[in-house]
Amino acid sequence: METETLLDSAKRELQEETGVNDVHIEYFNAYSTPQRDPRGWIISHAFFALVHESLLAQRSAADDAADVRLFSVNEALSMELAFDHQAILSDALRQIQQKMLTTSIAKEFLPEHFTISELYQVIQTVVPEFEERNFIRKITSTQSRKGLIEEVRDRKGELLMSNRYSQRAAQLYQFTDYVPQLSIYS
Repeated sequence: METETLLDSAKRELQEETGVNDVHIEYFNAYSTPQRDPRGWIISHAFFALVHESLLAQRSAADDAADVRLFSVNEALSMELAFDHQAILSDALRQIQQKMLTTSIAKEFLPEHFTISELYQVIQTVVPEFEERNFIRKITSTQSRKGLIEEVRDRKGELLMSNRYSQRAAQLYQFTDYVPQLSIYS
């Protein structure tokens, strides 16, 4: 629509094609190689959306999509996709993996209160080669990450614990509003 920004258009299309809205959506690239689409020279602006699995239960196809289904990234990358969509998907995955290691986007896949183990599992799911033996110590005490997450406390100031996935209770954390400032020069 001529009255929309690129971002507004991407949000509308996501909602129309899947029924999903109010999620983290981010622009990552433009694709303009001549003959990338046999219908003519078409420029595509690509966005990725990070959608919590609870929102996917209500997904539905609409508008010009006949169906909406979920595939693992590996399944999708092994499919025969139209035009240069495999390259677009690969680029999106690389961008998300980079952001997983340099920003706090992991929170898009976690409940509001989570354990360090859950955070680690999310990062490792998105970036399989990620392995940090001192993750707990680093995420909770390293100066550059200080303030990224905080312990969750009840109204009395007591630490909240969870035994959601094990018999032994684990400390619950939550992300703060802190935005890390990363620099290759410092």
